[in-house]
Amino acid sequence: MISGETMLNIRHMIKRLRGCRVAALALTALLLTGASTAAAAGKKDKSKTTPADTTQRTLSEQDRQRYKYYFLEAVNQQANGNLSGAFDLFRHARDIDPQAAETYYNLAGYYVTMRDDTMARRNFEEAARLNPENTTYLEKLGQFYINSQDYPKAIGAYERLYAINRNSPDIIQIMFQLYGSQNQYDKMIEMLDRLETIEGSNERISLTKMQVYEQQGKKKEQEKELESLIAKHPNDLLYKIMYGNWLLQNDKANMAYKQFTSVLKEDPENTAAQLSLLDYYHAKGQAKAEQQLLRKLLVNKNTPSQTKLTMLQQFIMENEKSKGDSAAVFSLIDDVLAEPQEKADIYLLRAAYMSLKGMPKADIDSVYVAALGVEPDNARARLLLVQDTWNNNDYDRVIELCRPGQEYNPDDMAFYYFQGMAHYMKKENEPALTVFRKGVAQINKDSDPDIVSDFYAIMGDILHEKGMNEE
Repeated sequence: MISGETMLNIRHMIKRLRGCRVAALALTALLLTGASTAAAAGKKDKSKTTPADTTQRTLSEQDRQRYKYYFLEAVNQQANGNLSGAFDLFRHARDIDPQAAETYYNLAGYYVTMRDDTMARRNFEEAARLNPENTTYLEKLGQFYINSQDYPKAIGAYERLYAINRNSPDIIQIMFQLYGSQNQYDKMIEMLDRLETIEGSNERISLTKMQVYEQQGKKKEQEKELESLIAKHPNDLLYKIMYGNWLLQNDKANMAYKQFTSVLKEDPENTAAQLSLLDYYHAKGQAKAEQQLLRKLLVNKNTPSQTKLTMLQQFIMENEKSKGDSAAVFSLIDDVLAEPQEKADIYLLRAAYMSLKGMPKADIDSVYVAALGVEPDNARARLLLVQDTWNNNDYDRVIELCRPGQEYNPDDMAFYYFQGMAHYMKKENEPALTVFRKGVAQINKDSDPDIVSDFYAIMGDILHEKGMNEE
């Protein structure tokens, strides 16, 4: 069955359809002129049905005028905020002409507000039945079915809508999700084909097709889709890498290797291809080649820092799992840190690993200092250093570290807390009170309640000592 997340996606797609509020005068005016969403988008208008047009076919001239009077009066009352009166007038108009689609549509909105789903559904359905080419009615009917979790009915409504407007990607995407809710994979592929007709071939559609084929267990179709992407985009090496990754995941390592090396022949510094080749070496158990390539990628300035961090974390986890030598980890990290750094992340990883291995605090703190030298506004590195310094009772150093911390991270209460406490421990009550007052100004709903409590408690003690009990 469809997941809650999928339905959120559907509702997001139909967000544009929600502009037609039942109680809005603008919508009713649209209905009176027969305009549909498709027409508003520049499509051919197939729903030109005004109250006068509808009643002309079935009513006497006198009843036609009566219907028109009550319908328009309902519109006026609705615009003036008299919704109860408008509701009664719409019902009276419906009684005069039971074949007028627009009255059912308007009444449906009222029943939605009244949470009478049975009557809302009945009126939406009747409006769409009486005026089957009105795209607004069909859109709202389909939306109502979705909200009611009646997905088979919603599929029917959107198929009717698609038959009128075949050039709307939004409609097709909603239908794709709806067919997915029913595990109708062939229909999902059909929707993607429709989307491709409108948007042209692109990576997003191809990858989505591959996901559907994967759910069906159709590996040949997956492979054909990737091969098609390569054929359509021969100069885009990314698709060859994607194909190689797919081959590697499907026990075709040798074919994958050919794809990766083919890319590297064209672009020797291609990071994505090297990362995929690294996976290949790991899968084949070629530890020496893997280690050499890993080191090469880690010291390469073109490898993104986040990628380097992830690679190192993975190497550490595998080394710990195999009970490997920590020297190999430190050697690899230090090779990376030998190159200029823009972020403190690798330093923090080294410090964390040093802590894991029980190394002296002083050595770990020196890494935090190096991290701040690269990224002085890194609150995590500074706070870790502050905490270690606090534990050493070096209050002057705590104050020295916290001052720039407040400048770089003015919303972080921890720096006010530690500086204020350091002054307090040194019996410097005035500076402590000043810092705590600055910290109190930063309190918000996300603030740590324990820190906030300590702030006020220490401030209370200081004020009491100063004889300022009222404050």
